[in-house]
Amino acid sequence: MINENPPLQIPHNGILYLSKIYTHHFKKIFTLILLLILMLAWNHRWMADDAFISFRYAENFVHGNGLVWNNGEFVEGYTNFLWTILISGFIALGGNPAIWSQVFGILFFAASLLYMYKLSKLIFQSKNIGFLLMILLGLNHTFNSFATGGLETQMQVTLLLSCTHYCTLNILSTIWTIKRMITISLLITAAILTRLDSAAICIIILAITFVSFIYNGLTRKNIWKHTLALTAPAMIIIGAWFLWKLFYYGTILPNTYYAKVASPTSMQRGMYYIYAFHLAYFLIPFPLILLFKLKVLLSKVNLHLMMLCLCITLWFAYLIYIGGDHIEFRFIVPVIPFIFILIGWAIFVSIHHWSIRVILVVLILAGSIYHAATYVQLADPSTGIAPLRHFDEEFTKEYPQWSKAGRALWEAFKGNKDVLIATSGAGAIPYYSQLPTIDMLGINDPWIARHGEILGTTPGHQRISPMSYLVKRKVNLLLGHPTIVRNFSELKQIPLAPMDSSCQFSEAALIIIPISSEENLIALYLTESHVVDEAIKKYGWSVLWVRIKQNPLNEF
Repeated sequence: MINENPPLQIPHNGILYLSKIYTHHFKKIFTLILLLILMLAWNHRWMADDAFISFRYAENFVHGNGLVWNNGEFVEGYTNFLWTILISGFIALGGNPAIWSQVFGILFFAASLLYMYKLSKLIFQSKNIGFLLMILLGLNHTFNSFATGGLETQMQVTLLLSCTHYCTLNILSTIWTIKRMITISLLITAAILTRLDSAAICIIILAITFVSFIYNGLTRKNIWKHTLALTAPAMIIIGAWFLWKLFYYGTILPNTYYAKVASPTSMQRGMYYIYAFHLAYFLIPFPLILLFKLKVLLSKVNLHLMMLCLCITLWFAYLIYIGGDHIEFRFIVPVIPFIFILIGWAIFVSIHHWSIRVILVVLILAGSIYHAATYVQLADPSTGIAPLRHFDEEFTKEYPQWSKAGRALWEAFKGNKDVLIATSGAGAIPYYSQLPTIDMLGINDPWIARHGEILGTTPGHQRISPMSYLVKRKVNLLLGHPTIVRNFSELKQIPLAPMDSSCQFSEAALIIIPISSEENLIALYLTESHVVDEAIKKYGWSVLWVRIKQNPLNEF
């Protein structure tokens, strides 16, 4: 319990009246600020192309095809089981998953802020510090942005924060009940079912909870009872889930593991990913403060602070190992609340000067504003960290380009299972077209994830399908990285697929598919199909013969 300094004291009597108003109307002010933060998140909402992967699995599940990418192909290309099941519920009720994923993302975002307030208030024994840290977290551009996007990020954060809150509550109150142990166990289970990598943090929570049993002097009999209540529900449910995955998909680890983690990665990229986050938000001084005050931090046995430090450390080690991510700080979001709580300790416990506290709080706010306003690409483009505004430009319009392309393919083929497409943009296009699709980056294809051509070290983009595999699979339309052009003069070079030695050709037919009055989707006609031929005649699509360049991505 941290209560060494009366936090956020008003230094001037002239502000005493405002302080009284704040205290008297705290609940109303709290609610208003929370609503404003939620409005901010909703105002710059966006939709990630990756979200449509879960939507496609959920759609197939609802229509009786199972949790599959293509009918009859059993591969776990999603990493968010519980979120996908939740999405399938919306689809079953006739809802639009793109809309409902954003609505529930906002709700989970609100829940994560409330848990942040409760956890901070509990640790610092101050509602003022809790409120301020909640505001700083809610205004952090990255954390705020992932309130939407259609991803499971905020659901994972909410579950991890709730686990941490209940564990901290037990540590500080020393009230160890079987009911609380079962609650923590079920929350941990839900977090792992939402994302398997949540286990990195959940292991720390379990370990600290067990240590606190001993630290607080429980009898051996009670330790066994509480340990069983803490572990049994999680082991039973997660064990059953693993057995189902082994039977259904043939493996416990998702295919994304082989496409991302088991493929070539760069630990230097992962280290830069973490450094770039701190640099972008002006947070570099805070790790230095924590290191300088490390002796003070460790002078007393604070299991809750130790838990947060270990969670952050293990999570950062995980990020370094996998090479970070290609989306702007997405994988740091789960531990941003923990980072801000440690920042709170650095400001309000280790520092005693009120003026320095104010400067540091302003620095955090300035970092978030500056980052939101200026971030385009951190340093060298080879870092592969794409800003959210890049995705926002592609996916937040009512009918964005890739969604238009998917809808156009649906109109042309009505989801005909005899037409096979291949693309590296395996999200909105496969979802809206409902066509069998080869994910050229291997997220949803076991062979490519393990044997695809090496493309680089950017997480999720390490491998790509060679042309021979696409020919072997009899792909009809090769989209490559989906290319939308307004006129034919823009047709200079289009990334397709690597040409390996077993499959070489110098000429191929390009089909120009209109997706609007001014936009056209480019597709390489790879394997002949009477269905495609009929569509070319019916819709009057232009067909151009082009020469293929023998380079790593076979541009023309």
